[in-house]
Amino acid sequence: TYPAEACTHLGLQPPGRLWRKTSQAGRKGQAEKLLQWAKKRGVRIGGSLIETIEDGFGEGRSAEDPFDALLGLLSMVDVSLGMREEGMPHDYDLRVVEGWILGQKP
Repeated sequence: TYPAEACTHLGLQPPGRLWRKTSQAGRKGQAEKLLQWAKKRGVRIGGSLIETIEDGFGEGRSAEDPFDALLGLLSMVDVSLGMREEGMPHDYDLRVVEGWILGQKP
């Protein structure tokens, strides 16, 4: 998945417009929307992950990596729940040679 695109799947503004995912404050500012997304979908998030989300995944540039991973995971959950199409292209060569991104429109 592409983290910036996953943001739009989850109801967040794309990063770089009104917020930055490289910033703890930017990530922290998305916490409520992420938790609301989970509640709306019936996805249970454990206490320590809630704390991490609300904290903006901590300081430092490497904190962006687990944030990106969560965005990708939640976007894949959306596909699993049937809320988004899987995006698999109809063309055989694209599927097996070129590849495709789960949840991205073909």
